[in-house]
Amino acid sequence: MSPYSPIEGYQFGYKQNLNKLEITRILVNYIDDFAQKNNILSCNFLYVNKEWGELLKDLGYSDWFNVSSEWENNNEINFGEFLSRFNSNQRKNIKKERKSILKENINIETFRGESIDANIIDKMHYFYEQHCLKWGVWGSKYLTYNFFKNAITNKNNILIFSAFKDSIKDPIAMSMCIKNDEKLWGRYWGSSEEISNLHFELCYYQPIEWSIKNNIKYFDPGAGGKHKRRRGFYAKCTISYHKWFNKSMNGIIKPWLIQANLETSNQIKLENESIPFNLNIN
Repeated sequence: MSPYSPIEGYQFGYKQNLNKLEITRILVNYIDDFAQKNNILSCNFLYVNKEWGELLKDLGYSDWFNVSSEWENNNEINFGEFLSRFNSNQRKNIKKERKSILKENINIETFRGESIDANIIDKMHYFYEQHCLKWGVWGSKYLTYNFFKNAITNKNNILIFSAFKDSIKDPIAMSMCIKNDEKLWGRYWGSSEEISNLHFELCYYQPIEWSIKNNIKYFDPGAGGKHKRRRGFYAKCTISYHKWFNKSMNGIIKPWLIQANLETSNQIKLENESIPFNLNIN
């Protein structure tokens, strides 16, 4: 995907969809032939468009279940009403986490559309880069400065949540989400100070609050982290599609995938049965 992000929707680009199956078959056959001629072990499609994934299955690709997270709007009118989903203990915990930010004299400002300028984009890139560097070789620094610089041309699809301490105008942390009219995806983030619960505030609570106010239906907070279950995100199945061109490898993985997918499905079920809020998803 571009940008490199765990956002569902990958498929080939089509001028028109009348011959989507035929075009997909031609391109996939070309990929398969190229992989076999060049001794490539496998071909893998991640975070694909669901309908397109079914075409891949018809062409011999195997589906592989993975766990992701999602928040869904239940037509609450504000964050307080959203908290009524939770049991009393977790409701108190979330209130405590948010109050701790206020006690630090931290103010949050949301930038979108015309309020996003080159200076804000530069700061967001700085926080993203510094956060990635903290993780060394595991930092996953996929996005370049040019990506952030060019993002300003599509700033109506960008939200930036910024944290300011005391009356200082320079932010101490930022998170950036991508949006359309129905869904919010997050998030790239970074902070210059280690402040308890600031990550939860900028990356979860602020985007949820904004989504409620702006009638956003879904919020995908990004990969990883069972801690999201305690903050309003249910477990969801994401499917990737794979083909192994080495016969030995194919013979090992395909039978294993049957059990692996079953275990992942059970994991999702168990996680959603233990979340501390009412789950009302379509």
